[in-house]
Formats: sequence, C-alpha cells, structure tokens
Amino acid sequence: MYPEPLVAPMRQELTRLGFEELRTGAGARQTRYLPMQARVGDYALFFRKAAVEITVENDRFLVVPQAAILALVREPGEREEGEDDYLT
Repeated sequence: MYPEPLVAPMRQELTRLGFEELRTGAGARQTRYLPMQARVGDYALFFRKAAVEITVENDRFLVVPQAAILALVREPGEREEGEDDYLT
C-alpha cells in the first residue's frame, strides 16, 4: 500500500516501543463463517427496531431478519449430533 522506504522507519519505531505487527500466515488460525441456526430454547440478541411484531391467534411473535441477529445464546452442551466443536 505504502512504499517500503516510508514504512520501514515507522515499523522499527513501533517494534522498539513494544508493538507487534499483525501477520497472517501458515500458523494463523483461519476464521470460518458459522451460520446461525436458531433452535427452540435459544436466546437471541438482536436489534429491536429491526423486528416486526405480529399476532397469530392471540399469541405475539417477533419476526427478526437474519441480518438483525447479533448472537444466539445456547446452554453449554446443547449441540446436535454432527455439529462441529468450533471453539477448539
């Protein structure tokens, strides 16, 4: 991005101050996309303003678009058969 002669002195100074350069390589862990599959009993953290409330037979539901879901929280040990252990 920037010419190496301009970057090298700054890199040396930051290294001297204790900063480490972020590098990706053979030893770096690859990030994988893990699609969220909500199940009964999961707690969802989502943007409230993106949800739409509907009523069906006097039961209220929130319809939340996939893009508005920040995280799904599930009790530890509640994995379905065949799921990867993505935290290891």
